[in-house]
Amino acid sequence: MLRKVIALFGVTTAIGATAFLDEDPGVRHARLQLIWGLIGEVWGWLVLAAIVFGGFSPRLRDLAYRLTGRRLGTLSPYIVLLSVLLAMLSAPVDFYRGYVIEHEFGLSNQDFWAWASDYAKGLGVAVVSGLITFNLVYWIVRKSPRRWWLYGATAVVILSVVIAALAPVLITPLFNKFEPLQDQDLRARILALSERGGVQVADVLQVDMSRQTNAANAYFIGIGPTKRIVLGDTLLANFSGDEVLTVVAHEMGHQAHGDIWRSIGVGAIFFFAGFYVLYRILGPLIRRSERRIGFSRLEDAASLPLVLLLIGLLFFVAQPVENTFSRNIEHEADRFALDLTHQNEDYASALEKLGRINLSDPDPPAWIELIFYSHPSLKKRIEFAESYRPWAQPSDLQRLAPELSR
Repeated sequence: MLRKVIALFGVTTAIGATAFLDEDPGVRHARLQLIWGLIGEVWGWLVLAAIVFGGFSPRLRDLAYRLTGRRLGTLSPYIVLLSVLLAMLSAPVDFYRGYVIEHEFGLSNQDFWAWASDYAKGLGVAVVSGLITFNLVYWIVRKSPRRWWLYGATAVVILSVVIAALAPVLITPLFNKFEPLQDQDLRARILALSERGGVQVADVLQVDMSRQTNAANAYFIGIGPTKRIVLGDTLLANFSGDEVLTVVAHEMGHQAHGDIWRSIGVGAIFFFAGFYVLYRILGPLIRRSERRIGFSRLEDAASLPLVLLLIGLLFFVAQPVENTFSRNIEHEADRFALDLTHQNEDYASALEKLGRINLSDPDPPAWIELIFYSHPSLKKRIEFAESYRPWAQPSDLQRLAPELSR
């Protein structure tokens, strides 16, 4: 079986390489990542379906019970075993996406052991978050069989807020080193910009992104006292001070518009809707398939792969809606950055550099952008940066007309 899977991966890679042979490296990189992301998604669904409908899940549950007995119950050791099993089965695709492709295009700076170390840390974070989340949700299922979808979704939303607040101090430092921004002049300009934009910033940090990648990035992270601006050292090394300032202004736009809370709110809608659909589907599905799947109750730990499978399918179907919302808030953040800085050329230059350094597809097909892109295409963003000047006087617009028409 493994040989067939490897052979299939090889054929798919060859087809992908041939299809994109004449393409720009950024286009080829972006589309290979998209193809392999979809392969990974479908592979994950197939694995979960095989575990459930192949009758393997009850055996894994019984093994979990034998390993710990009554000391830890069944659910917690089952979550650990299932997480490790899924990670092992998805590792070939993850390795190809995160290591092979990134090295092929010169983006990754990690050797195999550094990549494997980060992969193991990611698995550890996933196991811990899974233990907390699913122990809580399954406890709610046992306590409230009829309203678990309502209380469970509420609990997951609250947990997402807690994670968003704690991530900057508990999770991200596991993967990178964060330190105060060393460029004091740039730091002062960023703080002055945040004051002018009415955005409160707890700190401005730089992170050693170059330990893993040559790609550049900047972002806001955290809620309340953990809120901070983070600049990748790759961004600082490749962008001018004015370009960095415009990128930071975009991130400030998210903070000024409350986009973290808006995203949590939209996520909450999806969680409540998704949990309700699960509530309507899971009971009848388990009853009809009881003999085949080997369990008869949702609160049985063996039901977890079925829950994960349905959640994955539901959120994949909802992805275009979620990404449409995301593209809208990203566009508004672009507008905020330009309104705040009036540095159109610097922002357009920064976007072009981000696309070139990160090997992005600047102008994907409309249907790909609709379904998979959380940001507007680079082409649209650059065109907007070059043309958006509501503060310009009529004489300025006349002077700029020949430039904008190019």
